[in-house]
Amino acid sequence: MRSVLRLAAATALVAAGACNTSITASTPGPGAAPYVYVVDDGNGTVAAYAADGTRTAPFIGGLGNPIGLAVDAAGDLHVTDDADNTVRTFDSAGNRQAPTIAAGVNAPTGIAVDAAGKLYVANAGTAGTVTTYGASGARALPTISGFELPVGVAVDATGKIYVVDQTAQAVRTYTAAGTPANPTITSGLSVPSGIAVDGSGKIYVANSGNGTITTYTSLGVRTQPTIGGLNAPTGIAVDAAGNIVVANTGNGAVWTYSPSGVRIPPTISSLNRPTGVAVR
Repeated sequence: MRSVLRLAAATALVAAGACNTSITASTPGPGAAPYVYVVDDGNGTVAAYAADGTRTAPFIGGLGNPIGLAVDAAGDLHVTDDADNTVRTFDSAGNRQAPTIAAGVNAPTGIAVDAAGKLYVANAGTAGTVTTYGASGARALPTISGFELPVGVAVDATGKIYVVDQTAQAVRTYTAAGTPANPTITSGLSVPSGIAVDGSGKIYVANSGNGTITTYTSLGVRTQPTIGGLNAPTGIAVDAAGNIVVANTGNGAVWTYSPSGVRIPPTISSLNRPTGVAVR
């Protein structure tokens, strides 16, 4: 089954006809510190929102077909752009900076960054790989291959790597060296499209097929919460307090839930096609 995420990307490419390389950053005015960053694949932007859901700086426009987003410890933003097979980097003010990564990138979707600034990119193209890069953008180890359609990636505090293999309807786990590890998760998945891991090792998966978020222990055992009522969710993130932030792609919104799965503010709406979220 083709990914909801990948179909959206293909549609945007046909509509655009070519990569839009005019990247702009603008500031909506003084505001609160960013809480969540949202990639809107529908209009080629990354926008920041405060904890109350109001827009704040930065705002990045002119991207070709952005899909995934990760924010590192310094506050730099790393955005996968499927239109021209790159990962672009922006500082906390939204200014373009090095590195721009293209080597080994093929239809990039999900992206994760570890505490050392190492980047992990899920490539949904013909290669079906997760490629790794140092903070400078240079290729690094591991390179993990053999996926059918990798669309999401996360890294936990111990360096374990979790990859959503959408066509295989599985989440696969690897050591920091790229060796297969436990758990492999298949239970409860329905077109899985995004993944997040919290500080305790709990795993959260966004299922675009049935509009749910399913949760698992670090051993891969189903646990609470299970969140329903979403419309083709893709990107997902968990903040330091355990709150769950979801790109509810089909509804053009970002919804937030408490650690127990109760809907809480902020709700960010009137988006075009949000596909990726990251929290500070």
